[in-house]
Amino acid sequence: MVSIRSIFSRGSLVAAACVLAFAAKPAQAQSADTSFFLTSNGIGNGGNLGGLAGADNHCQTLAQAAGAGAKTWHAYLSTQAADGKPAVSARDRIGKGPWQNAKGVVVAKDVADLHGASNNLSKQTSL
Repeated sequence: MVSIRSIFSRGSLVAAACVLAFAAKPAQAQSADTSFFLTSNGIGNGGNLGGLAGADNHCQTLAQAAGAGAKTWHAYLSTQAADGKPAVSARDRIGKGPWQNAKGVVVAKDVADLHGASNNLSKQTSL
Protein backbone atom coordinates (compact mmCIF):
# COMPACT_ATOMS: atom_id res chain seq x y z
CA MET A 1 0.00 0.00 0.00
CA VAL A 2 1.32 3.46 -0.89
CA SER A 3 1.13 6.17 1.71
CA ILE A 4 1.54 9.87 1.10
CA ARG A 5 4.59 11.05 2.93
CA SER A 6 3.82 14.53 4.19
CA ILE A 7 6.32 17.30 4.73
CA PHE A 8 6.07 19.31 7.92
CA SER A 9 7.40 22.82 7.57
CA ARG A 10 7.38 25.31 10.40
CA GLY A 11 4.34 23.65 11.95
CA SER A 12 2.22 23.54 8.80
CA LEU A 13 1.34 20.46 6.80
CA VAL A 14 2.18 20.40 3.12
CA ALA A 15 0.94 17.26 1.39
CA ALA A 16 1.74 15.41 -1.81
CA ALA A 17 4.82 16.69 -3.56
CA CYS A 18 6.02 15.89 -7.05
CA VAL A 19 9.70 16.26 -7.31
CA LEU A 20 11.84 15.95 -10.40
CA ALA A 21 11.13 13.41 -9.25
CA PHE A 22 1.31 17.53 -6.60
CA ALA A 23 -0.63 23.11 -6.67
CA ALA A 24 -4.38 23.14 -6.87
CA LYS A 25 -3.99 23.11 -10.62
CA PRO A 26 -0.60 23.02 -12.30
CA ALA A 27 0.60 26.50 -13.08
CA GLN A 28 2.35 27.36 -16.29
CA ALA A 29 5.99 26.38 -15.87
CA GLN A 30 7.96 29.60 -15.38
CA SER A 31 11.45 28.17 -15.30
CA ALA A 32 13.24 25.42 -17.19
CA ASP A 33 14.89 24.57 -13.87
CA THR A 34 11.60 23.77 -12.10
CA SER A 35 12.18 20.60 -10.10
CA PHE A 36 9.40 20.71 -7.50
CA PHE A 37 5.66 21.33 -7.31
CA LEU A 38 2.77 20.48 -5.00
CA THR A 39 -0.73 19.48 -5.93
CA SER A 40 -4.11 18.87 -4.40
CA ASN A 41 -5.39 17.72 -7.80
CA GLY A 42 -6.10 14.03 -7.21
CA ILE A 43 -6.78 11.34 -9.77
CA GLY A 44 -10.40 10.95 -8.69
CA ASN A 45 -10.08 7.77 -6.67
CA GLY A 46 -9.48 9.08 -3.16
CA GLY A 47 -6.11 8.07 -1.77
CA ASN A 48 -5.71 5.24 -4.27
CA LEU A 49 -3.05 6.59 -6.61
CA GLY A 50 -2.36 3.27 -8.31
CA GLY A 51 0.85 2.56 -6.44
CA LEU A 52 4.12 4.32 -7.09
CA ALA A 53 3.76 3.91 -10.86
CA GLY A 54 0.29 5.49 -10.83
CA ALA A 55 1.41 8.37 -8.61
CA ASP A 56 4.47 9.00 -10.79
CA ASN A 57 2.25 8.96 -13.89
CA HIS A 58 -0.07 11.51 -12.26
CA CYS A 59 2.88 13.80 -11.52
CA GLN A 60 4.13 13.41 -15.08
CA THR A 61 0.67 14.21 -16.48
CA LEU A 62 0.34 17.33 -14.31
CA ALA A 63 3.82 18.48 -15.28
CA GLN A 64 3.05 17.91 -18.96
CA ALA A 65 -0.08 20.07 -18.66
CA ALA A 66 2.04 22.84 -17.14
CA GLY A 67 4.69 22.69 -19.86
CA ALA A 68 7.28 20.82 -17.78
CA GLY A 69 6.70 17.31 -19.07
CA ALA A 70 10.06 16.92 -20.79
CA LYS A 71 11.56 15.92 -17.43
CA THR A 72 10.89 12.72 -15.47
CA TRP A 73 8.79 13.45 -12.37
CA HIS A 74 8.36 11.25 -9.28
CA ALA A 75 5.77 11.45 -6.53
CA TYR A 76 7.22 11.99 -3.09
CA LEU A 77 5.82 8.73 -1.73
CA SER A 78 7.02 5.79 0.29
CA THR A 79 5.81 2.19 0.43
CA GLN A 80 5.98 -0.40 3.15
CA ALA A 81 7.53 -3.81 2.57
CA ALA A 82 4.83 -6.25 1.44
CA ASP A 83 4.46 -9.48 -0.52
CA GLY A 84 8.20 -10.05 -0.60
CA LYS A 85 8.90 -6.61 -2.04
CA PRO A 86 11.14 -4.23 -0.09
CA ALA A 87 9.98 -0.90 1.29
CA VAL A 88 10.65 2.16 -0.85
CA SER A 89 11.64 5.44 0.79
CA ALA A 90 10.37 8.71 -0.66
CA ARG A 91 13.71 10.28 0.22
CA ASP A 92 15.53 7.79 -1.97
CA ARG A 93 13.24 8.36 -4.99
CA ILE A 94 13.71 12.10 -5.43
CA GLY A 95 17.40 12.57 -5.99
CA LYS A 96 19.82 14.78 -4.10
CA GLY A 97 18.42 18.24 -4.93
CA PRO A 98 18.45 21.15 -5.12
CA TRP A 99 14.73 21.69 -5.77
CA GLN A 100 13.21 24.87 -7.04
CA ASN A 101 9.68 25.96 -7.79
CA ALA A 102 8.27 27.30 -11.07
CA LYS A 103 9.42 30.83 -10.19
CA GLY A 104 13.02 29.67 -9.80
CA VAL A 105 13.04 29.92 -5.99
CA VAL A 106 15.08 27.18 -4.30
CA VAL A 107 12.87 25.41 -1.76
CA ALA A 108 15.59 23.04 -0.54
CA LYS A 109 19.21 22.54 -1.48
CA ASP A 110 19.42 18.84 -0.52
CA VAL A 111 17.46 16.09 1.28
CA ALA A 112 18.69 17.19 4.72
CA ASP A 113 17.60 20.75 3.98
CA LEU A 114 14.22 19.56 2.67
CA HIS A 115 13.54 17.86 6.00
CA GLY A 116 15.23 20.46 8.17
CA ALA A 117 14.04 23.66 9.79
CA SER A 118 15.88 25.80 7.24
CA ASN A 119 13.94 24.64 4.16
CA ASN A 120 12.19 27.31 2.14
CA LEU A 121 8.80 25.58 1.98
CA SER A 122 6.08 28.07 2.67
CA LYS A 123 2.69 29.05 1.32
CA GLN A 124 4.42 31.54 -0.97
CA THR A 125 6.99 29.09 -2.38
CA SER A 126 4.73 26.03 -2.59
CA LEU A 127 1.68 27.44 -4.37
